[in-house]
Amino acid sequence: MHPFVLQFFRDELPAGASLSFPDACPRVLYVRTGSLATRSGGVVATLAPNSAWHGEQSCEAAAGKAGAEIYRWELRRQSDSVGAAA
Repeated sequence: MHPFVLQFFRDELPAGASLSFPDACPRVLYVRTGSLATRSGGVVATLAPNSAWHGEQSCEAAAGKAGAEIYRWELRRQSDSVGAAA
């Protein structure tokens, strides 16, 4: 048994909606459509369609005026594999 699992999620956010990921884990947020602003460790990144953010700290993400469709990958230990956005 492998100690890690790679999880995939598809999040659709209406305009101005936000997600919070308080747990730290290797994570990638890819913007398929719309736009997204991410904040992690005091750094803000604005993402357009077909761009991505990655990090291992907790983060917050907020959709732009047109909303956003996000593909999200998280690498977690088998025992920690929850992955739901708060």
